[in-house]
Amino acid sequence: FDHVIVACHSDQALRIAHNCLSDYQKNILSAFAYQPNTAVLHRDSSWMPKRRKIWSAWNYHIPKQDSDFATLTYDMNILQQLDCPDRHFVTLNPQHSIAPEYVIREFRYEHPLFNRERQNAQSQHHELICQNGLSFCGAYWGHGFHEDGLRSGMAVVNAIERAGINA
Repeated sequence: FDHVIVACHSDQALRIAHNCLSDYQKNILSAFAYQPNTAVLHRDSSWMPKRRKIWSAWNYHIPKQDSDFATLTYDMNILQQLDCPDRHFVTLNPQHSIAPEYVIREFRYEHPLFNRERQNAQSQHHELICQNGLSFCGAYWGHGFHEDGLRSGMAVVNAIERAGINA
């Protein structure tokens, strides 16, 4: 191969390309920690604020008891401008079960943690672009959003073009 673009989570990238990386590059990719999250697509409006007037695209619920996770419910009708009679919600890390008759689908994800190690590693992205025939991109180079994955992918593509590499 002339060049490989590795576009996935950093821990997956580390497993894929482990034998092709310097110790320094391995340390950079190892600095990104992930947190498991559960997302439930449903139609249960009880996860929204009691007063409908204050519903927004992102609705947070902080439980009164100690918990590892806050709960976030997205109103997909607002967020995606859905024009349909049913309300659709996505709740992240529900603290209790959503009634099965309202559940459409459940997903498990891992999202990057925001910590100092991640912040320090992000400043070293250039060390993992156009090095030994490899470039790495993914949402972990930003805030974990899809747009961050696109942004880091564009940084890789631009660097490859500047270097004159046919990838």
